[in-house]
Amino acid sequence: MQKSHNRSANSFAHCVQFWPLAKWAALWSALSWILCGFAAVAQAQGLPASDDLPAGMKAEVVTKLDGIVWGMDWLEDGVLVVTQKSGSFWRIAVSGPKASAQVRSKGKADHGATTTQVTKIGQLPSSLAWVESGQGGLLDVMVLGGTTENKGRRVLFTYSKRGSQGLTTALGQADFDPVSGVLQNFRDLYVANAWGSGSIHFGSRLAVGTGDELFMTVGDRGERDRAPEKTSDAGKVLRLRLDGSVPSDNPFSLVIKGNKKSNSSGQAVFSLGHRNPQGIFFDPKTNRLFVSEHGPRGGDEINEVRRGGHYGWPIVTHGREYSGPAIGKGTQQAGMEPPLKVYVPSIAPSSLLIYQSSAVPSLRGSFVLGALVLQHLNVVSADAKTEQRYMTKFRQRIRDVIEDPQGALFLATDSGLILKLSP
Repeated sequence: MQKSHNRSANSFAHCVQFWPLAKWAALWSALSWILCGFAAVAQAQGLPASDDLPAGMKAEVVTKLDGIVWGMDWLEDGVLVVTQKSGSFWRIAVSGPKASAQVRSKGKADHGATTTQVTKIGQLPSSLAWVESGQGGLLDVMVLGGTTENKGRRVLFTYSKRGSQGLTTALGQADFDPVSGVLQNFRDLYVANAWGSGSIHFGSRLAVGTGDELFMTVGDRGERDRAPEKTSDAGKVLRLRLDGSVPSDNPFSLVIKGNKKSNSSGQAVFSLGHRNPQGIFFDPKTNRLFVSEHGPRGGDEINEVRRGGHYGWPIVTHGREYSGPAIGKGTQQAGMEPPLKVYVPSIAPSSLLIYQSSAVPSLRGSFVLGALVLQHLNVVSADAKTEQRYMTKFRQRIRDVIEDPQGALFLATDSGLILKLSP
């Protein structure tokens, strides 16, 4: 042991004496990056500064889970259901009896947050052939009311699925049993025709429209030429029914040939030419549908989605290849829908909502979305002419944002934090 120690010491002395200045500069630069990283992590353990939040809002930590929290919805008043990319479903009651020691161990109690109960209520079963790979895993979640036969709640979710043709995005359902408090009867409702070998650009978010409409986003799966194809579900917004069946009046139903009962014929396509939409919101006040989507190097977008609309990817885009060259044929073209909002450089938008409450007047009617790469809460006016960025110093990848009936915002991060911003 002593020889090893002396050898290390001698090696260090040799470096001090003979290393050129350039190598010492490179070492110092690397150490600086590491120290900055530690500083960022340390800052992320606290709360956003009050002057880095929308006016009139305060922040508190609800809880912290281990791993990426991908989606959230309301299971009932004051109770969240959240998904983790690793395949787990959690029930999080944000008010109620004193938090258990298990919840405290997840880091909640130190921040003085609302009393919280955290319970695991399900895990994706292997029978669904789900896979966590790259950007894939358990993704969005949506809660529907019960049926006459099932007095519990129906929980819809999207996930990446493995099959003989590779990987794709799928829509599944489970039933929440209020007696046992767990999810049961996992099954598929719709399997997208977006198969591919890559593990990127799965989408996927869900939104309920009018009646029994369900909108589902699917990314181009890293194969951009599939986004404009009417016979592929890749790079699309899909329109389904709440039971996963395909309406017969979708915009491209009459031009698709093949088995009309098949979920892989492209008849679910509502709009096309999307790259990787990871935010969707149906505004119940106006019956308008919006998505946020990732561009390449620059060119992230907010789009109003219209029936049969072509949103340009990869023919027109404000983004460029990661290596620098331009993509496609410019930024606009006849017959293709222009974006409401373009981000250059990219912020990597994930999630989207329109703030409904009057509790925070400065937010009412605005688009609110999380940013992954530029790590902030992004707010865009209804006319898309002004933009505000909050929580810029918090250094967290904000994956999902939802609103509660009182106008509070709940934010989920890739570090597992769930935050509440309340008026």
